[in-house]
Amino acid sequence: MMKTVKLLPLCVLLAACAQSSGVKKIGSDTYTISAVAAPARGGVVGAKSIALTEAGEKCQSLGRELHVIDISTGTAPPMAGTADVTFRCVDPKAGPPVRAVEKPAPKLVIEDQWK
Repeated sequence: MMKTVKLLPLCVLLAACAQSSGVKKIGSDTYTISAVAAPARGGVVGAKSIALTEAGEKCQSLGRELHVIDISTGTAPPMAGTADVTFRCVDPKAGPPVRAVEKPAPKLVIEDQWK
């Protein structure tokens, strides 16, 4: 019993270390979602997984397919991973989706020489 009591706060803490903004509509069939995950919940990979899962669930609830337009990832203090996903929910019978235009590589690269 005592081990269960000691593990309970740890389980609650780990469960609370990931969250999302929820799906927000930004166009007629275009949406965005942001997610944050602590390192214990997978960091950047965990945040990306949370965002894509919720995006897929949104499209599925509409009877449509998920088509990702853009994914950007990063970090937030203290060492949490972030993911922002922009996506469309499209009719699977409408034919192939319009592909997103690839972003060009940056022309300026900043190098960290403090090692």
